[in-house]
Amino acid sequence: MTFVGKILVIIIMFFAVLFLGLSTVVFSTGTNWRDRAADLKKKNDELNGEITKRTGEMDALTKDLDTAKATAATQIDQLNTQIRTLEEQRKTAEGQLTDVRTQLETATQNARAALEEAQARVRETEILRTDLQAAQKQANLFKLQQTDLTDRIRVLERDLGVAQDNNKDLRENVAQLSRFMQSKGLTTNPAQVRNLNQGTAATPPDVEGEVGRVDARGERAELTIGSDDGLAVGHELYVFRTGTASEYVGKIRIDAVDPDRAVGQLIQPYLGRKLQEGDRVAATIRPRS
Repeated sequence: MTFVGKILVIIIMFFAVLFLGLSTVVFSTGTNWRDRAADLKKKNDELNGEITKRTGEMDALTKDLDTAKATAATQIDQLNTQIRTLEEQRKTAEGQLTDVRTQLETATQNARAALEEAQARVRETEILRTDLQAAQKQANLFKLQQTDLTDRIRVLERDLGVAQDNNKDLRENVAQLSRFMQSKGLTTNPAQVRNLNQGTAATPPDVEGEVGRVDARGERAELTIGSDDGLAVGHELYVFRTGTASEYVGKIRIDAVDPDRAVGQLIQPYLGRKLQEGDRVAATIRPRS
């Protein structure tokens, strides 16, 4: 075999091997595409089944979604209704709150006014309490004055009774004396008798006594001596006060007498002094003790 023939044989063998490789590749490739197609068809069928399943599920979900949308719409309507109701309730509550605030402000103002009035009443009560205390003190003073006046009235009534009795006795004595004097041919003219007896009738006996009850003004008093001691109406006695600071008070004139007591009026007070219970009276001024 020649060299060219060898080369040709080698070339033929190369192409044969190449063709065999190509044939193998093509065969292998063709087999793989068939299996692949079968696999793809199987997968496609599975996918179609899955799609069908998912489509059914999607339809179910769509129905559920529609139902949910309807339910949600109903709930939304209900919520809107509730919102409107709550809004109306809120407005009503705000109106009520405004009314309550107004009432609270009014009540606060009324309470403030009531408090101010109560404070004013308390002040008035304090003033009234003070006035009441003053009135009670004044009433007590009036009671004391009333008691003193009652005592004075009692003394004056007793003095009046004594004076009336004395007046009756004096009238009888005067009538008897007048008849006696007329029987003796003597005058019964009081002026003439006073002129005859001037300087003797008003001279009191040498007696000494004490001032008892004294009126509120300190100008009229009851003495512890009377007609049994020689006192008579018109007698004048000296009044003096003994003690650590003896002092002259003045003169007292006898207005009414009883056997054991007399009533007199201060006629010549010294330096405006007043009678006091316990003062001494005498026909003459006593030395200081």
